[in-house]
Amino acid sequence: MPEAEGMKPRGASFELQETFTHRSLLLEQVQLLSHNHSSDPAVTGKHEQAWRYWRTARLWVPVGLALLVLFVGDLEPGHPEVTRAAAVTVLMACWWITEALPFSVTALVPVVSFPALGILDKDQTPSA
Repeated sequence: MPEAEGMKPRGASFELQETFTHRSLLLEQVQLLSHNHSSDPAVTGKHEQAWRYWRTARLWVPVGLALLVLFVGDLEPGHPEVTRAAAVTVLMACWWITEALPFSVTALVPVVSFPALGILDKDQTPSA
């Protein structure tokens, strides 16, 4: 295939450089979009306050939902551990979806809550 004048053949190093350039441009765009460029301190303060409310809500609203399931729901009469496990599941699912806590911390919730709520004993929990 004849090459056009002034065009160099595209080798692996050129494609790699092009990929890095494309990624760095995308990173710059994301950083520009993520920073608040408002010069009005009142607007900036409102955004920061809204972010604080969101961080607090995504941590405590799931706790409220889990308590609601725990104390209001009776999923299987005669077996309260089913309702307790559902409450832990609701709590974990909400924390995973909102990323309120790191995934590793959220994954340890059953290790602590199952023995505390009487769902499983401390010897059965790690193997479950």
